[in-house]
Amino acid sequence: MAVVAVFAIGASAQTAHWNALSVPQTPEEADAAGWQVASDDYPVTPEDYTLCEGDGFRAFFEKATLIGNKCNYASSRYTRVPWMGMNNSDRNGIQSLYFIEGLENNDYVRTNSYTNDGYNIQSGQSGTYTDAIVTITNETYYGEVTIAYSRGDNLSALYVVDSSINSGEGMMVLQSQTRCEDPTGENNYKKTHIAKFGVVPNHTYYIIASEKQSVELYDIAFKAITDDSYEEFISADDYPVYWDALSVPQTPEEADAAGWQVAYDDYPVTPEDYTLCEGDGFRAFFEKATLIGNKCNYASSRYTRVPWMGMNNSDRNGIQSLYFIEGLENNDYVRTNSYTNDGYNIQSGQSGTYTDAIVTITNETCYGKVAFNYSRGDNLSAMYVIDSSINSGEGMMVLQSQTRCQTPDGENAGNKAHTAEFGVVPGHTYYIMASDKQSVELYSLGFCPITNDLYENGVPTPDPAGIQNVTTSTKATPNDGKIYSIDGRYVGTDTGNLSKGVYIMNGQKFIVK
Repeated sequence: MAVVAVFAIGASAQTAHWNALSVPQTPEEADAAGWQVASDDYPVTPEDYTLCEGDGFRAFFEKATLIGNKCNYASSRYTRVPWMGMNNSDRNGIQSLYFIEGLENNDYVRTNSYTNDGYNIQSGQSGTYTDAIVTITNETYYGEVTIAYSRGDNLSALYVVDSSINSGEGMMVLQSQTRCEDPTGENNYKKTHIAKFGVVPNHTYYIIASEKQSVELYDIAFKAITDDSYEEFISADDYPVYWDALSVPQTPEEADAAGWQVAYDDYPVTPEDYTLCEGDGFRAFFEKATLIGNKCNYASSRYTRVPWMGMNNSDRNGIQSLYFIEGLENNDYVRTNSYTNDGYNIQSGQSGTYTDAIVTITNETCYGKVAFNYSRGDNLSAMYVIDSSINSGEGMMVLQSQTRCQTPDGENAGNKAHTAEFGVVPGHTYYIMASDKQSVELYSLGFCPITNDLYENGVPTPDPAGIQNVTTSTKATPNDGKIYSIDGRYVGTDTGNLSKGVYIMNGQKFIVK
């Protein structure tokens, strides 16, 4: 059977897509493609092997890379997949500032020698191969990369390092810990995980995995910010625990009906310890009273007010994650402001303090994934997630995603929403925050446990005959008559049973007085 070595361009000139079905699935296919074959009849890619490319974006293996036997972590669609892994790492992270040095002197790269006399087409082959490390070069467009991978019921960590930051020393862009395990301890959930991160023009990235040959790589897709398929809002259809900015008061009157304070410019202020969404042992909330600011036309017109995100002592090149918790506790990072408001005629003379939005997440029961939508329009922004339960409470970076809505010629490609996604571990606490002050608007946030059938929504399903395009789905506004309170609780379908307050039904907000 003939093998096409690279499936590259997707639905438009601004997408690229690779799937593991494009690598040889048998020794015979490897021979037809001119590849070497290592022990156990495992194919070995050529050096500098392109996975996918297009419009200045390229994902590739720099060194000859092992294509190992698929270990039944996810679906049965594959026979052979790239095995990912590296030296000098564990599931608690790597020293990203020293990663590039380690990459160059092979402290991280796992290189093995082989001599194979068991394959009758090309007997006596010998050579070296590495565990898969994906190199990405991106020259032209801002955009988003999505990775599909798995390690089954074993805890794994996937990392992405941006080597173009900190004078070439590198910086962690993503650390996502994932596990397919039921809270009861029964393993029934060998599923595919998804990770997403933003990429910036003229930067080079490395995708790597913890330990040796520990993670199977299934799929890589790139969407440029200019592509029509780039923007897709997460929804309750895909995330059983879900929050949307429509649930916060969009007017001073709604804030008053909900018993909220109102700051300058008639901006609502959440109560302290305000829950965004919770369920299955998961809770996302604002610990401190938080400003709901005016929507700045970064994304769609569905919102009037949204939480403004930001913090002190940070920039778009990152924060010191090991000192984040200390900074959080002594307000070095939290931006707190005072206000006195005499301009709002329902509750004039209000005064108090508020902070820019930092989302706290506690997760007690299930492994799972969290995704959120946000934007800063055509300005460069950085989103961070810190896991505070690692390194004796000092914290560790789980996600840094840089995003921008701008075309190469400097024109604004459109104010679009970005999506970030990361894995969460039971018993851990996380913080989601944004660079600079009041710089990022938060639109929606969702959690899906590993045990839920929705967990694998969004995992690409390749056509064995070839990869034709990268598609996204559009979701209609719900029209089921279900009513939700301002904090996202389902309260039934009968408006006559509602007490005073603000509610949402069929995507529309209404007030009961």
